[in-house]
Amino acid sequence: MNETTQNFFEAFKLIDLPKSIEFEYRLYYDQEGRIIRGTTSPNENHEEPYIVVDLDTFENQRMYYVRKGKLEKRRTPRVPELSTQGYRVVKSQSLLLLDVNEKIEDQYYEW
Repeated sequence: MNETTQNFFEAFKLIDLPKSIEFEYRLYYDQEGRIIRGTTSPNENHEEPYIVVDLDTFENQRMYYVRKGKLEKRRTPRVPELSTQGYRVVKSQSLLLLDVNEKIEDQYYEW
């Protein structure tokens, strides 16, 4: 190994590598135990109560609810239902939310 290569490796040892980010998977819920939001930022401060869960539970949060401060699995996962109020979406496309000012054929879904 020549001197340049050796200097390179010595310099590389001096570099502070970035530390891994620790995620805290939080599920916020309302008074009825419905999960209303999930976040991975431990710096968020909301008034709603929350429960810390693992990644798998976080990714499948629609399958859970909170009862007496503890997470419980639903017998059947929650799915949005056609409604006359709630989330305004593109007709026949329940995943495409619409803004108030958008003029397009719409329908509403509610959880």
